Amino acid sequence: MRAILRIEALAVLLWGLGCLGIAWRTPVLDAIATAALLAYLAASLGRMRRPSLVLAALLLVAAVPLALATGRPSVLLEALAAAAIFGGFFVAVAFLRGTANERPEVAAARRAFAAFGPAQRSGGFLVGSHFLGVVINIGSMAIAAPILGPGADAAARRAGAEVCLRGMCLACLWSPFWVAMGIATQHLPGVALWQIMALGLATALVGLVFAHVLYARAAGPRLLAEAAIGLSPLMPPVLVAALVVVATTSLLPVTTLQALVAAMPLVCVAGLVPLGRKALTRALATTWKGAGTLGDEIMLLTAALVLGRALEAAVDQGGIAAALAGFALPPIALIALMIFGMTAAALVGVHQIVTATVSLVVVGGAGLSDLVLMQAVLIGWCFASMVGISAISVATAAAMFAVPRERLAYGPNIRFAVLWGAAATLLLAAVDAAIG
Repeated sequence: MRAILRIEALAVLLWGLGCLGIAWRTPVLDAIATAALLAYLAASLGRMRRPSLVLAALLLVAAVPLALATGRPSVLLEALAAAAIFGGFFVAVAFLRGTANERPEVAAARRAFAAFGPAQRSGGFLVGSHFLGVVINIGSMAIAAPILGPGADAAARRAGAEVCLRGMCLACLWSPFWVAMGIATQHLPGVALWQIMALGLATALVGLVFAHVLYARAAGPRLLAEAAIGLSPLMPPVLVAALVVVATTSLLPVTTLQALVAAMPLVCVAGLVPLGRKALTRALATTWKGAGTLGDEIMLLTAALVLGRALEAAVDQGGIAAALAGFALPPIALIALMIFGMTAAALVGVHQIVTATVSLVVVGGAGLSDLVLMQAVLIGWCFASMVGISAISVATAAAMFAVPRERLAYGPNIRFAVLWGAAATLLLAAVDAAIG
């Protein structure tokens, strides 16, 4: 009985129920998935960080009275059933990260990082953390940080952490493997994944060049190109994984989260089998171990989705979106409000899960196209992850590079967020005008 109730087993059960729900979703299956989700969260309470518990509690305290006040308490149960898919999502992503660690392309990236000279290092860290960050997210820090070596001075460590944060967080704009994309597609299911990925990739690439020019102008574009060429072995498997998700959502009647839950493990197995049984075993062991540490993320996402559904009910009933539309704010103002609002909130410790949820729900009916709305929220999430004092990415970079967290959050990356945020606002306003 204890083996059945192990946290890891409950996580794998959530993944299995997520796969089953794609082909056969019924009220009974939803009830089972909801019960499994609650069981996982209850079993994980002892492992969760206190800030995560406090934030989740605050979100739920706001959501429950809101749902009751609107006369639609049923949205709370509906949100819990919808949140169960996130358990399967995180298990699939854990398997993807475990697979990436076994692939020779990541080993080649480590060697490329180590071979970069001081002049190439900024571009190498920027490009490498970006393409690694598409799949393994903050795991890119674990590859980049040791390259500096134990003798690196404080200035070199801080510069390395800052450039890795810029590169990695820009991956949020187009990667289907980031939580941000999962939340955005849950709220805006009408946006085709290929559309947001195409727009996001183009925006991210321009952002990478902008960052290089802003902080490493002396190195010139040639060294950035050399760094990209040196890390080119990373790009094909990253693009293949992303394209599999795009193809799945395009050819089958599934959401982005469902495609990730069902298709990514198959891609992982296909990538591991040629490496032999030991590689497959190690990746599965890493996934099993990671499945027991997902409580914080799943708790926060569940609470955020519950709040989102309650907000949607309040917006529908209270006419909040209509009132916002009545201000007749131009698209450029709405875009700037979301991007810089999420960034400013992160600087004072408000998690981007909260501000993204509010933005998607409240601004959703104010006249912006859904594609631009989604991209604006992803850019806001990018900056919040880059400079947020409570962001896990900033905390990880601070720990891996031995830099005080406050110096990373309140450092030069704020300048990038302001300047590139302004440029991205203009870009998205032009896209919204073109869409009409």
